[in-house]
Amino acid sequence: MDQLALNPVTAAQFLGVIPRTIRNWLKSGRAPRAALLALWWETPSGRSHQVEHIYEDANLQRGLVAALRAEVRMLETAIARLHAIGDFEALNDPGVPGQARRPVHESITTPKTRQQPPRSGNGW
Repeated sequence: MDQLALNPVTAAQFLGVIPRTIRNWLKSGRAPRAALLALWWETPSGRSHQVEHIYEDANLQRGLVAALRAEVRMLETAIARLHAIGDFEALNDPGVPGQARRPVHESITTPKTRQQPPRSGNGW
């Protein structure tokens, strides 16, 4: 508690106990581990530890973003290569942004009438 510069009333409010409990812990030199751990996070060492973890997490996220950007570039290159190979005229093809789509062949869009198979004389 010396590193925290907390008085017993403030520490008690922080931990959810009464000030007399904090005074008893200080007098005996013993306190529950959960209380000590909760107070440790408020010390300069505890706060420094939190900052280090935040910094490490930020670096990890930067690396993930860079990897995802590289993957997007690779996929865009693959899509451009497929477009260069040819237009496969799929009905659900979104096309390339900024380029007009070629009209789809009329034979693809016009439904063909289906001929009924000849029936045999036995009803099957």
